[in-house]
Order: sequence, then structure tokens, then C-alpha cells
Amino acid sequence: MPDPKNLNVIKKVLIDERLTGRARMNTEIHEFLHAANPTQSEEHVTQQGDDLTRILWALGYRLKEH
Repeated sequence: MPDPKNLNVIKKVLIDERLTGRARMNTEIHEFLHAANPTQSEEHVTQQGDDLTRILWALGYRLKEH
């Protein structure tokens, strides 16, 4: 993701490749929420991430394995 303070710097989020299934989905959503909303508290991001993961998982969204 570009750094809004310096568009020439790209920031990366690293996610443990060993994570699978719902845990991986939750981690990816959680980290995206941090990146998209850097001023939100950890508690807020965690709650939002958990809620969104629960909804998407219930709807049948899954990561396609390569």
C-alpha cells in the first residue's frame, strides 16, 4: 500500500503463510482494516474484523488454495 505521507514509499503487510481458512481470512481483513484506518484502535479493528469475517464465512467465502 502506498504511504499517504510519502507516495514513493510502498508499505507491505506480511501474513504468515501457514495460516489457512478462517484464521487467514480474519488476519487479512484485520490487517487491511489497520492499513485503511490507521487511527482506529486495536480493539475497534479487532471487533470490525471479527464481525466481517463471521459474515463472509457464513456466506460461504473461502480462500481458493493454489
